Amino acid sequence: MTDSKYFTTTKKGEIFELKSELNNDKKEKKKEAVKKVIASMTVGKDVSALFPDVVNCMQTDNLELKKLVYLYLMNYAKSQPDMAIMAVNTFVKDCEDPNPLIRALAVRTMGCIRVDKITEYLCEPLRKCLKDEDPYVRKTAAVCVAKLYDISSGLVEDQGFLEQLKELLSDSNPMVVANAVAALSEINESSPTGQPLVELNHATINKLLTALNECTEWGQVFILDSLSNYNPKDEREAQSICERITPRLAHANAAVVSQPLSEYAERIDNADELLDSFLEGFADENAQVQLQLLTAVVKLFLKRPAHTQALVQHVLSLATQDSDNPDLRDRGFIYWRLLSTDPAAAKEVVLADKPLISEETDLLEPTLLDELICHISSLASVYHKPPTAFVEGRSAGIRKTLPARQGSAENTNAQEATVIPNQESLIGDLLSMDIGSTVAQPQPAAPPTSNVDLLGGGLDVLLGGGPSDLGVAPSTTGLLGDIFGLSSAPTMYTPPKTCWLPADKGKGLEIMGTFSRRAGQITMDLSCTNKAMQAMSGFAIQFNKNSFGVAPAAPMNMGTLQPGQTLEYNLPLNTNGPVQRMEPLTTLQVAIKNNVDVFYYACQIPIQVLFIEDGTLDKRVFLTTWRDIPSANEVQYTLNDLKGNSDAISAKMTHNNIFTIAKRNVEGQDMLYQSLKLTNNIWVLLELKLQPGVNHATLSLKSRSVEVAPFVFQAYDAIIKNT
Repeated sequence: MTDSKYFTTTKKGEIFELKSELNNDKKEKKKEAVKKVIASMTVGKDVSALFPDVVNCMQTDNLELKKLVYLYLMNYAKSQPDMAIMAVNTFVKDCEDPNPLIRALAVRTMGCIRVDKITEYLCEPLRKCLKDEDPYVRKTAAVCVAKLYDISSGLVEDQGFLEQLKELLSDSNPMVVANAVAALSEINESSPTGQPLVELNHATINKLLTALNECTEWGQVFILDSLSNYNPKDEREAQSICERITPRLAHANAAVVSQPLSEYAERIDNADELLDSFLEGFADENAQVQLQLLTAVVKLFLKRPAHTQALVQHVLSLATQDSDNPDLRDRGFIYWRLLSTDPAAAKEVVLADKPLISEETDLLEPTLLDELICHISSLASVYHKPPTAFVEGRSAGIRKTLPARQGSAENTNAQEATVIPNQESLIGDLLSMDIGSTVAQPQPAAPPTSNVDLLGGGLDVLLGGGPSDLGVAPSTTGLLGDIFGLSSAPTMYTPPKTCWLPADKGKGLEIMGTFSRRAGQITMDLSCTNKAMQAMSGFAIQFNKNSFGVAPAAPMNMGTLQPGQTLEYNLPLNTNGPVQRMEPLTTLQVAIKNNVDVFYYACQIPIQVLFIEDGTLDKRVFLTTWRDIPSANEVQYTLNDLKGNSDAISAKMTHNNIFTIAKRNVEGQDMLYQSLKLTNNIWVLLELKLQPGVNHATLSLKSRSVEVAPFVFQAYDAIIKNT
């Protein structure tokens, strides 16, 4: 009889009947009743009222019944946490059962029950199971540690489970090692600090490589994924690791091997011998392999007709006379007729040019590309998005990156570019924010260390000749300013304040604001006016996810705003917040709370406040990067109503973290080559062509992330016209 009977019933008072059956003395009756309960639960019926009766069925020697009861517990324990405590004693008892299947089942179920009260009792049984004599129990317990870490990370660290997991890496059973690796990898990725809790070393890597050969395919996947996160200390160690994992690249499928033999037959001397060896078991291969072998031999014949006539006749005979597969016979006859009637036509058909493989990596931000390489074979590499973009609400954890290559220009920048995922609507996120939460303190910014020689010639010097014009040197400050503590360095351009929150929408609270950057610190400058009849206090502010991760660097401590009073408040910001692409790119959604209500508004961040002080490039790196960026990523813009000559414009831009790399004069035109770097480490390269005496200029921009172009152009307009 099938199990479908448990899903159909016409009786009334079903819960009452199930209750009586669950308390029946006969084991078979109990098992049938529990199956009915699970069936009802599966189709969405609420059977939580039977919780104590189902729990009583746990005390049985029947493994099937115990599995069903555990399944019920996992489903309803969260809604019945107090009742779930009743099952603790049975769980603890089952963890010491002589049957290893029951021990493993008990510890697995306790790990799946996400109830804090249960986790308190899980520690001791889990500790015993991690040292169990049976490998099946140990590998189950290893996964349970990762589940427990997701519920209570502090408990796992305090109880020393991480150390026990590390000890399992030396286990004699390869599947225990694989599960321990999987658990440690998951724990590292969900680390709230973003730093790995367990570091891989040379000794650990050797243990993983030893277990690799004896694991199942899934175990090998976990171990290989973990190995990809390890940075070898030297070239010799890297070569040793590669040699030990290379056998994983070998393929047992003859079709996979025969395809390159036919494609590159002219480069493989013994291609005919290799293909001939595959034909020995031709009849035993599946249809796909037979088709591939047939095509491979025909291609080889067309490339080497003098030496492979016997081979092609043999395979055509196998395909057309000895095979019952219609697809194979049809292809064999087609090849036979092509070869016998017109070999030249056969060559054009069979050896036709392959479609051009387009190179799309230039369209990706280099840091995103490096991260995607670390996630090959996952959805991230297919959709060209980081893994964190797929799971909303989960912390980013550790971001995988490739180690810096020796001699690369990227080595000059230790920081990593923030990847901007797509975004559609963030209103829901903003409405669900916890405005009262404290804000993380900003990390001190490292001073810029780039030291670019701007005294050489323009780009022609890099190309090996041409005029040698002077670049723009930084201005110096007199000694008098140092003595009196004064600074003569001009400040960055700050847009005038605009109304972000009108009083009619803020219930009397009016907010005027702008953004500025001073000494490397981004600030939101607010003017808050109380136009209501009551005092306002308890101010707090929160930002929604945005394209550049802009977030408050400190809580908003503005104090009490009396009726008719205006307070100026400068809120320090950082770029360590959550990142989500906005439209337009510079949009920032803000929620501000006081004792009256919570108010929401949106404003635009002027992109120049996101230009960082370390935005200079070496001239050779500038030229190489400009050439490497595809021409499709070049955008031009006309600047009008210019004020000042090229030197004055260059000085203005330098004060706003747009640095002139080189300058030259070509046919009476001044050419400025400039660079800037955003807070998420996106580089923008620019070429500014100015004609002396003309009040307009052409600005050419190149970047891997060309979507920032219109905002950079706006910044140029604003800086030139308002400073």
